[in-house]
Amino acid sequence: MHTTVKTGKTVTSKDHVVCATFAILLTLSVKLALIPSMVWSIIGWWLVYKNWETFNTYCEQRRNGLR
Repeated sequence: MHTTVKTGKTVTSKDHVVCATFAILLTLSVKLALIPSMVWSIIGWWLVYKNWETFNTYCEQRRNGLR
């Protein structure tokens, strides 16, 4: 199996909880984004973007050893 990131660290329980939390948040955000109402759709896509951005920040901080 090919890994794209080699941190030299093991995956902790906290990492699993963070991944599960963001998976749930992204799923709910996409469901909200797919509602036919334009206002809810815009809010949903904005939430998708913010959740992705926050998760990416967590991953980068974890990679750099800040967390």
